[in-house]
Amino acid sequence: MNITGYGPADACVPRGWIQDQMSSDLHSGFVGCLDRLVPLLIRDDDIYGRDRRGSDLKNLSLGLAPDDGLNETELQWWNSETQSQWRDGWLRHAFLLKNRETMAAGEKYVQAILDSADADGYLGIYRPEIRYRYEFEGGDLWAQTTLFRALLGYRDLAGREQALEAVRRGVDVTMRSYPPGHPAGTPLFCREQTHGLNFIDILERLYDLDGEAKYADYAAWLYEAYSDSPAAIGDDARRNHLLDESRPLADHGVHAWEHIRVLAFLARVFPNRDYPDLLNRYLEKAQTCICPSGGALGDEWIGGRSADTRLTGYEYCSLTEALHSWSALWRLTADPDFADRIENVFLNAAQGARHPTESAIAYLKTDDCYSMTGGFPFHQPGAKHHTPVRYKYSPVHQDAAVCCAPNAGRIHPYYLQAMWFPADTGLVKTCYGDSVFESQVNGCRVRIEESGGYPFSGELDFTVQTDRPEDFTISFRIPGWCREWRIDTDLETDSDPVDENGFIAVHGRWSGTRRIRLSFRLAFHEERDLQGRACFRYGALLLAVPIEHTEETVRTWPVPGFRDIHCRPAEPVPPDIQCLPSTLDSLELIRSGSYGDFLARGMMLRNGRPEPTDFRAIGGTVLRQVSFQDAPAPEPDSTGD
Repeated sequence: MNITGYGPADACVPRGWIQDQMSSDLHSGFVGCLDRLVPLLIRDDDIYGRDRRGSDLKNLSLGLAPDDGLNETELQWWNSETQSQWRDGWLRHAFLLKNRETMAAGEKYVQAILDSADADGYLGIYRPEIRYRYEFEGGDLWAQTTLFRALLGYRDLAGREQALEAVRRGVDVTMRSYPPGHPAGTPLFCREQTHGLNFIDILERLYDLDGEAKYADYAAWLYEAYSDSPAAIGDDARRNHLLDESRPLADHGVHAWEHIRVLAFLARVFPNRDYPDLLNRYLEKAQTCICPSGGALGDEWIGGRSADTRLTGYEYCSLTEALHSWSALWRLTADPDFADRIENVFLNAAQGARHPTESAIAYLKTDDCYSMTGGFPFHQPGAKHHTPVRYKYSPVHQDAAVCCAPNAGRIHPYYLQAMWFPADTGLVKTCYGDSVFESQVNGCRVRIEESGGYPFSGELDFTVQTDRPEDFTISFRIPGWCREWRIDTDLETDSDPVDENGFIAVHGRWSGTRRIRLSFRLAFHEERDLQGRACFRYGALLLAVPIEHTEETVRTWPVPGFRDIHCRPAEPVPPDIQCLPSTLDSLELIRSGSYGDFLARGMMLRNGRPEPTDFRAIGGTVLRQVSFQDAPAPEPDSTGD
C-alpha cells in the first residue's frame, strides 16, 4: 500500500465532540474572537497591504512582557505570523462548520488579500525600497508561508481557483527574487527567520498539484542555503548538525518540529540523495524529545535535554507543527507509528493544554503539571526567557507572543485532514473520530460517515456510500495500543479481513450503501516514560490524577468572558502518590463519553497507604500527575514468618 497524497482541506468535516469543540471555539471562543481580543495586532495592522513594512521601521508595541535582549523593532514580521496562522484556522473552522456569517467574512478577507498583490504577483509584507535587501531580521518567506497555507486551504474549502493562482504567482516571484546562487542565508535565513525554511510546505503542495520539478529543485536549494547559513535560531535541521551523532536537538522547539517535514518532502522527491539518511538521523534525535502525551519538547528551547514528564514542557505551537510533520511522515512511509503519533498529540497533549471549561490555552504545559502561575515551578538552568508569563491559561498570550492561540485554532482542521488518505489500493483510514468524509476513487464518488464517539468508545460505525459500483480497498489502521479487534460488514468481500502490517484491509465491490462495524477493545495498559515512571492509558487516552486547584484572574480582555488565569494547587506538590504492583489490574472504568465526564479508579499508594484513586483523561484536567514512581517493595519479615 502506497499513500498517494493528502486529502483536500474540505474532504473531512467534524461530527460529535470534535464538532462541538470547534463550534464553541469559533462561535464564542478565541478562534472566532482573536481579532477583537488583540485588534492592534490584527485589525489595525494591514501588514500585507496598507501597512507593509518599509524604510521607516518603528517599534511595534506588540504588548510583550519585558525580556532580555528583545528589540521589538527587529520583529517587523511578527504580526504576519499572528494574522495568517489565525486566518488559516479561522477559515477552516468557518467552512468545515458551514458557518455562513464567518464564511462571508472569510470571502471578504481573501478578496482583500488577492487585491493587495503587486503587478508582478508579490504577496508579502515589505515595500519595494527594502524588499529582498534587509538590514534587520527579514521575515518575507515566513510571512508568505503562513499566508499561502491559508490561501491554499481556502482554495480547497471554497473552490476558488483564484487563490491557487495567486499562490502560484507569489511563489514564482519569490523564486525569481531569491534565485539559486543568491548569497546563502542573507537575508533568507538570519536569526529567527529559519521559520522561512517551511516555505517548502508551499512548494510541496504546488509540486503535488502541478508536478513541476522547479518546485522540488527550489526546495532542495532552500535547504542547502539554510544549512550553509549563519542562522542563530532554529538550526537543529542543518546537515552538519544532523551528521554529528554527538549533538542532540538543542535549539528552538517549534523550529525543530516544523523542519522535520522539510526533510520528509526532500526524501520523497530525491530518494537517491542523502535526504533519507538525514531524515532518519533527525528522527533518531527527536525520539527522546517526546513526552508520553505526545507533547513535543520545547519550553521554548530543547536545550539538548530528553523529555521528562515532570521537568520539560512543550509549546502549543510545537503541538500543531508536530502533528503536521507526523502527517507528512505518515504520507511518506505509511508506517502506523506516525498515525499513532498524530492521534496521541491531538487527543492528549493538545487537549490537555486547553482549559477544560474556558476558552483559553496554555502557551507552555508539562504532562505532570503542578501549577500554572506564569513561570515554571522548578528551576530551569540556562532558560532563555526570564519573564514568567508562559505557564498560564490565556486566549491570547500577548505578553509572550500571539502565536500559540492561532496555532491552537489550526490543530483541529489539520487533524481532520489527517483522518483519511488516498492510496494506490483505495482509501486509508489513518485516524479516528466522528466525521463525514467525501472523496473519489477511480472517478467513483465515495461518502463515509463515522460515528461511535472515539476515543471514548471503541465501537465505531461506518456508513459507506458510492454513486456507482467500484472495486477498491478501505484499509483501517489498527491503533498501536489495540490488542483485540473485530470487524463486521455487509459488503461481500473476497476474503476475511486480517491484520496486514497494522491495517485491516476490506476489499470488495462497493455499491450503494454498505455498513461496517469496527470494534477495538478498550483496555487499561501501562507504559513507562523515559525516566522509568509508570503512566497509564485507557485505549488512546492518557490518564492523569487530577490535583485540586484554585484559579485567579490575572488579566481580562476587551471581549467579555475572556481572561488570563493562574492556577495554584490546593495541596502540597508534588503529591505523594506511587504506583503499586496491583495498580494496573485494579483500574476500572467508572464512566466515559467526554473529556469532562471520563472517570476511572484504581489503587495507588498515597501518603504511604493504599487508597482508591481517581483518574481522569488528561484532556479533562488542569493540574495533574501523569507519571508515578513505583512504591518500594515491602521489607522482608524479620521474624521469618
